[in-house]
Amino acid sequence: MTTRMRMLSVHHRQLRDLMQDKSREQACFLLCSTAQGDEETILLVNEVVPLSAADLGVHRFDQLSVSPAAMLRIARMAQRTKRAVCMVHTHPMSAGSVAFSLADDVGNERTFEFFHRMAPNLPHSCLVWDGDLACCAGRVYQSAHDWTPISTVSVMNDANLLVFRDSIPTGDGGNVSEEFERQARLLGKAGQRLLSAQRLVVVGGGGLGSIAAPVLGHSGVRHFAIIDDDIEKEVNLPRNLGATPADVLARRLKVDVVARYLKECFPKAVIRPLPTVVEDPEILPELVSADGIVCGTDNTTSRAFLNQLSNQYYVPVLDLGVQFAADPETGELVKEIGKVNLVLPGQACMLCTQHINPKVLHDEGLTPEQRIAHGKYVEGIDENEPSMMVFNMDVVARGLQLFTFWVTGIAPVDALTYERIHFLGVGAARGVRVVKKARVPDCPYCGDQSCVLGLGDRESMWVRARPRKAA
Repeated sequence: MTTRMRMLSVHHRQLRDLMQDKSREQACFLLCSTAQGDEETILLVNEVVPLSAADLGVHRFDQLSVSPAAMLRIARMAQRTKRAVCMVHTHPMSAGSVAFSLADDVGNERTFEFFHRMAPNLPHSCLVWDGDLACCAGRVYQSAHDWTPISTVSVMNDANLLVFRDSIPTGDGGNVSEEFERQARLLGKAGQRLLSAQRLVVVGGGGLGSIAAPVLGHSGVRHFAIIDDDIEKEVNLPRNLGATPADVLARRLKVDVVARYLKECFPKAVIRPLPTVVEDPEILPELVSADGIVCGTDNTTSRAFLNQLSNQYYVPVLDLGVQFAADPETGELVKEIGKVNLVLPGQACMLCTQHINPKVLHDEGLTPEQRIAHGKYVEGIDENEPSMMVFNMDVVARGLQLFTFWVTGIAPVDALTYERIHFLGVGAARGVRVVKKARVPDCPYCGDQSCVLGLGDRESMWVRARPRKAA
């Protein structure tokens, strides 16, 4: 069982402010919620707890100790909130790599014996940063004497993804395969390796997801889960990449068609086709472990679920959408829009940007019998909207460009905006419009008093799973 840590940019900035003085070792504490992913534990930073001068018994260039009163105060906070403690300190003499010292080993035994006694059954941990705060090493203590390493510490909502390890690669960090040599000239070798290391989930195997997954595969991603509960139909063939008439006759699942394409092109890739709905509780660990989720669905329920998951587990969601609508009487096109929205935890969410309509979410939760009884009409469910692959490809390409920028650092991403694409100029000027996001202060997902932000497994998911179509 491996362990990773995720935090938000606000936590990272607080750490830097508290620990930037290199004249002496610096220290603080983190309080963390936990999440059980797919064969891993993820620590989610909720709060940075500073220490005052009075909290430090010894405070030197190469030595630091925290007073018993401060330790007790932190332990009481962990008890009250049922959160794990992470003790953080610096080694100002280290640069480019960092490791725990023998003195740290001895002190940690006493420290974590105390924390496990005061707040048992929680994965208490520690981090040590180098003087430049460019790398860190981490441990999770199962007891006073038994520990396992924290593999990475990631900042999940800055202009680019930040990933910290116990050392900084020197030089170009090694070669990339000849297959991606030309791509690495654009992204850099380090950028190509970062992109290839992503573990991604594509939600939807239709007009958007069937394009997004292969493009990511051709970009170097080799670990996918594909989620969709529907089968291929004849009406899907013009839009679903890789689907054939034989798949329609065989009533083949969309996820299996996408997985087949990926496996044929990338035999060493790890592919998990999941023929279910994204709200299915059984696949939550897969979503929690994802480094990113591509949302290509056509319903509000799945977006509402992913919106909560993004904030609750610190997982970025690339929300893609294409919608055309025609007048039912004249057939004239009255609406056309594409959407590219990189949703980062703690930033303006899909509810804030009105990409989740509460009324539609309610109506989608009704059974067909209830909809008939109440006379409900749900746009996108009760009508087959116009659609065409070339427009889907436009949205997917732009969305994956932004995601690539964010992961590799080739360009900064403004997560406070999203892009609205008017393909034909129906109702608005033709072209791409950049729309400013506004975070609603009292939003239950991302607001100042959020009910879920960073809580991990401490809070249940609010959206109930829809019935599976394939079943």
